[in-house]
Amino acid sequence: KFQVDSALAAIEANARFLCLHEMGLGKTVIACMTMAAHPEELTKFLVLCKAGLKAQWQKEVPRWCGSDWVPQILDSESDYLLPGVKGFILSFDMLWRFKDIPAFMKRAKIKFVILDEVQHIKNSDSKRTNGVRAVCKETEHIIGLSGTPIKNHAGEYFPILNIIRPDIFKTKSQFDQVYVDSYWDGYKLKHGGLKNPEYFARI
Repeated sequence: KFQVDSALAAIEANARFLCLHEMGLGKTVIACMTMAAHPEELTKFLVLCKAGLKAQWQKEVPRWCGSDWVPQILDSESDYLLPGVKGFILSFDMLWRFKDIPAFMKRAKIKFVILDEVQHIKNSDSKRTNGVRAVCKETEHIIGLSGTPIKNHAGEYFPILNIIRPDIFKTKSQFDQVYVDSYWDGYKLKHGGLKNPEYFARI
C-alpha cells in the first residue's frame, strides 16, 4: 500500500517528486507505476543512473510496466534511437560529456526524467550535476530517487531540491542560510546538519 500511495502522491504532484524511502522498499517500482499510469504524458522517459545500474533498470522497467516497455541503453550522444521504444537509460557520467543536451532531449522526445540515487549529484558545481540540470530544464516531469539523499552535510540536499522545486529552493546561498547549520572547525566555516529539522520537514 505504501508503494501505491507513493505513486499516487507522485501523480498528484504532476510527476515532479522526490521519493526517499529506505533501500529495498521499492523506489524503482514507484517510479515505474507512476509512468505506467500515464504513458501518454510520461513517455518517452529517460532514466539517469550509475553506469553499473543501467542493465538493472533495463530489466526492472519491463518487469513492472510490461514487455513492451524495454528501454534502450544509450552509450553516446550520437547513438541511433530505436523506433518504438518508450524510454532510454543513460549514465550520469556519459551525460555530462554531451555537447548539446537540449538537442538530444528534443531528438529523443523525452517527457519524463527519473534520477536514480540522487546523492550522486550532491555537488552543485560539478559537471555531472550541471548535466542533470540541463536535462531537467527540458522537461516538466521529474522523479528523484534515493535512500541516502545526503551523506556528509545538509548542504548536499540543495541540488535535487532545486531541480524538483526551484520555486521554493531558489539559490544555494539562500538554502545554506535558511536551512543549513554551520560550525567553525578551527580553520574555516563548514556545513553541518539541518538548522531547524522541524521547519525543513514542514516546508
